[in-house]
Amino acid sequence: MVTLGTSWAVVPELLAFTNIHEFPLYNVHPRRDQLIGFAEEEGLEPVGECRVVTTCDERTLHGVDLLREWLRRSGSPVKLRVWHSRTVSELNDSVQCRQMRDLILRVVLHAREACGDGRLALSLAGGRKTMSADMQHAAQLFGCHHLLHVTAREPLPRELVNGGVELFLGSLSSELADTLFPMMVGGYPRNPLPDVSNREAGERVCGTRYPLPSAPGDGTPVAVPPETALEENLSGRLRRAQHLLFNFTKGLTEGEPTNFQALYGLPPLLIEGLRGTFLGVDPGSREKELRWLEQLPKAELHCHLGGIADAWEMVEIAAANRRELLLYQGHPGLEEWLNLFRPLVRKGDARGLRRALAVNGEPDFKAIRQVFPGIPQPLCVAAFLLLFEGAEELLDALVFGELLEEGRFVGGGIVRYEQLGDLQGSALLQSEASLRAACRVVLRQCGKSNVRYLELRCSPAKYTRGGLSEMDVVRILREELACGEVRCALVFIASRHGAQEELEKHVRLARELLEGDGAWAPVPLVGFDLAGNESIRSARELRRDFMPLMEKCMHLTIHAGETEDVRSVWEAVYDLNAERIGHGLNLHRQRELMERCLDRRTTLELCPSSNRQIVGFRENGEERSDLPRVYPLGEYLKTGLRVTVNTDNPGISRTDLTREYHRAARLTPGGLSQWEVIQLVRNGFRGAFVSHAERKRLLVAAESRVCELLEKEL
Repeated sequence: MVTLGTSWAVVPELLAFTNIHEFPLYNVHPRRDQLIGFAEEEGLEPVGECRVVTTCDERTLHGVDLLREWLRRSGSPVKLRVWHSRTVSELNDSVQCRQMRDLILRVVLHAREACGDGRLALSLAGGRKTMSADMQHAAQLFGCHHLLHVTAREPLPRELVNGGVELFLGSLSSELADTLFPMMVGGYPRNPLPDVSNREAGERVCGTRYPLPSAPGDGTPVAVPPETALEENLSGRLRRAQHLLFNFTKGLTEGEPTNFQALYGLPPLLIEGLRGTFLGVDPGSREKELRWLEQLPKAELHCHLGGIADAWEMVEIAAANRRELLLYQGHPGLEEWLNLFRPLVRKGDARGLRRALAVNGEPDFKAIRQVFPGIPQPLCVAAFLLLFEGAEELLDALVFGELLEEGRFVGGGIVRYEQLGDLQGSALLQSEASLRAACRVVLRQCGKSNVRYLELRCSPAKYTRGGLSEMDVVRILREELACGEVRCALVFIASRHGAQEELEKHVRLARELLEGDGAWAPVPLVGFDLAGNESIRSARELRRDFMPLMEKCMHLTIHAGETEDVRSVWEAVYDLNAERIGHGLNLHRQRELMERCLDRRTTLELCPSSNRQIVGFRENGEERSDLPRVYPLGEYLKTGLRVTVNTDNPGISRTDLTREYHRAARLTPGGLSQWEVIQLVRNGFRGAFVSHAERKRLLVAAESRVCELLEKEL
């Protein structure tokens, strides 16, 4: 695209450079090879369409006529589209200058949209100096791949100043050509231009909102009525953007939640775009939003090893025990028991299977764990699961029943939720083969969702019924998790409803590892968790049990405020000195405690799918009077709390971390902006139980990746 003044020849001079093998103008240019080298190095491609903006002055319109004749006689397929202002002729006052600036901005905006995935080149040569300045201004606002210019030696030979069409149809002499040197002077990244005045629609500055009359491709000039709406809109945006650094600094000093600091160095209009683009509101945008979310680097702080597997992955983990199962292949009792289910599996009869396993009307999967005492765990469970090899959808239906319908899997309570994991966790992870296979599943899930840091929660003492020791379990997990690209760490879990002896085992094991953990640095033990039904035992009752860990200054995260009132969160914070709270869904009910958590930088580990499935929250656009509660994530973000998004039990919740971010947006009234999503990503890394140096390394790497992704969108 080029602006045109009284010298129409600037267009042949530019096109002979961009399409150097098509036009002969520079055939004997002394620096022709250098011109070709510059073009190839910068990825300059031949131009297929030339757009011209000019005034309504008679001299410039005569120049357009000469340009049309030159293109026609050259036989070039390049399309020529010309717009001129109906009222601007001399650019001799501020009104005309603004009208011309608006026209240039409109033509560049429409050209950028018309390019699609193609490349846009803008020229700084041609027209008045104000027009060249306006062209550069448009390049900065909308972006372009190439900025072109033509330098000339002074004084310019009279032949070039007064030359007609005939001169530019052929090859300039070496002497004349050497007075011209077309060049590229850079480019600007492409900027999205949201209209932040319309928060819900997230409308962008686009050609449909700032129309431009169509121009034929033969160069016939089209007159455009005077207009300044686009120029006024963008000028207002730039004035607001001038205060961006001040507002950022002010936000830091006033304690407002901040994002990755490098983001504030991005173009202001891009930042506005991130703040004005909301996810989780339009169902039709779901797949596009998921693709965007999937690319973001993430930290997973709340994921239970015992709930990672879906039906397909449970069968995969069970298959890892196939060699050990061969030892019991002829066991008459085992075969007889499995034969009870084989016909039902062949028929795909989920209801029949549920009846066959029912105790008091519901399947009792726990009873499968050791049907025959002489067969070590987890082989009975593995043998049962392998019945569904190739029929995993049936296993899925068996486990979830009516809850396969997402609308039914809402607000079912924690007991029902935990029962959905009875065929995995401590039922299946009782062998080295199972543990290693489960770790491979975890690492694969991390890769799918672009997880860069993972804290995996586990209870080693629960995985010893197959003959492993607690230390064996830790060793196996560490060996296998160290094989992936994701940075992994362990968090031990004590259960409120578990045996006291088991709790004490995990505390002793944690202390033992803390005292001699140097050799295990690749997958360290970084924290301790209290989980399970909050109504069974309170955090206050367990303070003495946790004291040996607190004496070692161990990081603590406590499940609290998920199913019980805010008192549970208070006890976790003040009785157990929790640095992180698992869920904390009721924290907003006590403003003073929320302020203290803000002061302490307490991290909240929200798990949107399991929160909805256990407690019940309404999604955007969902009309359900039985779900009156509002998901607190949005309020926590606005308060400045360090809230994070996690999966909890991805296999039970039928999710992954990418989908959890999208679920979080759907549960938040009005959705989450892209800016808020990135803030959640940052919170995840900031809440990690790692050293200050390691946290900084993770944050810098995540920040770099986020900026790289955003800059690709320009």
